[in-house]
Amino acid sequence: MAKSKKSLSNKALSKIKLLKEAQMLVNGGFWYWDVDNDKVVFNNQVFSQLGFDFKESTSSFDRIIELMHPDEKQIVQKAITDLVQGVEDSIEFEFRAKTIQDGWKWFLGRAAVASRDSQGKGTLIVGTTIDLSHQKALLHKFEVSQFRLNKSQRIAHIGSWESDLISGIDYWSDETYRIFGLKRGEKIKPSLDLVIPYINAEDLIILNRKFEEIYKTLEKNVFNSIFKYFGPDQVEKILRLTIEVERDNFNQIIKWHGVVNDITNNIINEKKLKEDRENLMA
Repeated sequence: MAKSKKSLSNKALSKIKLLKEAQMLVNGGFWYWDVDNDKVVFNNQVFSQLGFDFKESTSSFDRIIELMHPDEKQIVQKAITDLVQGVEDSIEFEFRAKTIQDGWKWFLGRAAVASRDSQGKGTLIVGTTIDLSHQKALLHKFEVSQFRLNKSQRIAHIGSWESDLISGIDYWSDETYRIFGLKRGEKIKPSLDLVIPYINAEDLIILNRKFEEIYKTLEKNVFNSIFKYFGPDQVEKILRLTIEVERDNFNQIIKWHGVVNDITNNIINEKKLKEDRENLMA
């Protein structure tokens, strides 16, 4: 015997109308799933995001799941099932969907239960889709740039760091950790205080003097210092630290910018070159 179709209540239809109008403000896609009748309805924005013409697109829930990338398909299916079964009231997830050109686009999906039956089962699920392609492309470019920067710093033995005195947030590049003989981790908060115990005592006196000078001399914003360093990795190094400060309108230091350069090999090579020249002159 065929299962009779149920009609959405006026209250449910009113919710759909309000949510659809709200979604237009963020220029995203809107959809709803009439669970009892297994009917999924999308607005034109959802279709255009994937390059489909409205009439070419399907409104079957299973068909929509088929369009999703295999890596996210089961995650989305479980999340939607949790909504229907009453485990969750709302969900948010990122997923890829296949376009008409057989490519993949990233989306941010949000869905919530708009109505339930007397047993608590979701009968109306509403959702939105926001195209994340631009954000994902920017993130990829950033990750590539970060990879190239880390690679370049490693080759040149130069690390960068920054200390924001307002926010209290310090940043070290990967190479900075390597140069100082430390491992990046949640328990290690980047700070020059970590490296001070490993700096040669005489060189530390000179370094502290330069820090004091930049605090007292408002016109001075840059300094560099060379010191011997024997870090936690038990490797003796000669490092050059260059620091530039950023001041506010009252000439108070608000941020430190710096680079640390492992010049050990440079010093060794210069010393060897000097010895070779002296031997030739002898």
